[in-house]
Amino acid sequence: MSRTLLLLFLCLAGAPPQAPVQVSPQRPRDPWVFRSVLDGRARMVTVALANELWVAYDAGTCGLTKAWTGGVHFDGAVYTTVHGPQPKSEGAAYVESKAPALWRYRDAAGVETELRPRWRGYRLEQGQVRLLSSFALPGGAEAQVEETPEFVRPERLFEDPTSHAPWLVRGLVGFRRTFHATGLSAGTSLSVSVEADCVGYLMDRLSGSVDREVALPDGTKGRRLEGRLVLAAESPGNDVILFFRPVKGSR
Repeated sequence: MSRTLLLLFLCLAGAPPQAPVQVSPQRPRDPWVFRSVLDGRARMVTVALANELWVAYDAGTCGLTKAWTGGVHFDGAVYTTVHGPQPKSEGAAYVESKAPALWRYRDAAGVETELRPRWRGYRLEQGQVRLLSSFALPGGAEAQVEETPEFVRPERLFEDPTSHAPWLVRGLVGFRRTFHATGLSAGTSLSVSVEADCVGYLMDRLSGSVDREVALPDGTKGRRLEGRLVLAAESPGNDVILFFRPVKGSR
């Protein structure tokens, strides 16, 4: 997407609001953040944000693998004493990635390098979870990234959502991903790929983004978003909010 089109989209849709999201301490289960095998994949970190939004990250790649509604069926020796089965996600997926997250580092000369992140665990803070990762940079320095995933509603972000974008109607399921990086030197940046088929999205800054119309699973029209979310030394914070229609029958 050209810079002109990107600016036009931001004028129409508006960048994500920067005021803190009012977070309810109520989550679908306790604990609402946990490690397990999930859908046959080891080292998964599942976050139960709301009944309508569960998300899972791969601790090996420090990347999002799935966002869905329906929760988790807990099976296996740890949960039911039955050996063999493992926890599985239930319900419909909003986002599902089969490929590892692609993190890149851009140095002050503009040279990009793919990086392998290191999982540093998570921290519960003020009713939210901070997912922590670190990156060994060329030259020996280290950078750190925090991601805060959250469930939001358009009507909790804006008094009149449709005034910001015609598709931004009340009741949509919003998945907000907020990032913050530390340890970057002047002129350098980290970036992570973001891909989704959604009703629409609000963003701060995406690089090399592609936006095109697609048919969603429910037969309605939506947007296909592909891009890179950039965390630069001069602007280390960034976020994007993806919006989805509620799945019928979801609890």
